[in-house]
Amino acid sequence: MPLLSGQKRIRFSLRLCVFVAKYFYIYTMETTFIKTPLGTAKITGDDNGIASISILEEGTITKKIPTVLKEAAKQLQDYFNGKRTNFDFKINPQGTEFQQKVWQALLEIPFGKTCS
Repeated sequence: MPLLSGQKRIRFSLRLCVFVAKYFYIYTMETTFIKTPLGTAKITGDDNGIASISILEEGTITKKIPTVLKEAAKQLQDYFNGKRTNFDFKINPQGTEFQQKVWQALLEIPFGKTCS
């Protein structure tokens, strides 16, 4: 015999769905493609930040850049136009703990410097 029956079960299911949607919202990754001197840059991210930027040999340039990616796209264009040497858009790279540590260490290297 079920704990809840009929309408009570339906109401419980609906409340559970609303709870999950409200408190466990899963962000959808957005993607855009912009033209750079290196090739087509693919920028992927969501409200949590930019997850990846990769350079492709070719690709279709996006006509309308998603809102969550606009700042990163603008800053990359500024960099390639010689107007920027640092970036301050939000990042959220996905990787192992080791990869996260390496990426954090790379952020400490000043513009124009090399390190080994």
